[in-house]
Amino acid sequence: MQTRVDLCENIVRFLGISKGISISSICLCNYISKLINYAVDVDNRYCLIMDYANNGNLRKYLEEKNNHLLNWGQRLKLAYQISNGLYYLHSEEIIHRDLHDKNIVIHNRNAKITDFGNAKSVNTQTNIHKGLFGMIFFLAPELLKEPELDNIPFCKKTDIYSLGIIFWELSSGRPPFEKSNYTLCYRIIDGIREDIIAGTPEEYWKLYCKYWEADSNKRPDIEYVYDALHKLLEAIENDYPSIPSIKRGATRNLVARTFKRSKKF
Repeated sequence: MQTRVDLCENIVRFLGISKGISISSICLCNYISKLINYAVDVDNRYCLIMDYANNGNLRKYLEEKNNHLLNWGQRLKLAYQISNGLYYLHSEEIIHRDLHDKNIVIHNRNAKITDFGNAKSVNTQTNIHKGLFGMIFFLAPELLKEPELDNIPFCKKTDIYSLGIIFWELSSGRPPFEKSNYTLCYRIIDGIREDIIAGTPEEYWKLYCKYWEADSNKRPDIEYVYDALHKLLEAIENDYPSIPSIKRGATRNLVARTFKRSKKF
């Protein structure tokens, strides 16, 4: 699955699998630099080696920037890049299922999606058995409703809900419901959401509020998100001229090229 998504610039690339090499030596290498994920058996060490992200995950990045140092052009650029990665995943019929602030990494101030350990193809079984993984406050309310059931459904719209929470965090600079406990899950099911942060552009908060609708059918698809963010970025380019322009349709063109190439075989 990872090789299907390595073409997108906003998804962390898979570099290979290494066996019998120390984790510390991998982490010191300038070209590989960081071990994102690995599995170990009894006799040998197997390491899944991914792209390095020199600014850490989104949570760490927002903390180190102290939030106020990021202008709205920079925040929207990150939001767009995350949407770009998710657009590519969904175009490949892949559901991430575990989107949160620690599964978005920042490299040279650009956002990339990582951690496909829980990702599934849309046309395969997309349920999990007994219990929820991941960061609980990033999970859609329908996933929290009946956790005692054997199977909990995931779909593209549950990814969209998680994206909405990430977008809120980009506006606030802090994790959702930071000082709450897991009993808050019941209130999330009942419709409670984080407060809109003062100074957030109206077009942006109205957009992400659509993502965290309780009714998943009312949430937009990723193409709508992608287009809306691009329009918003274009609208503020004059206010933040230092923000590099985003090339419209880059991911769409990549998806089209990939599809055409696959048709040849």
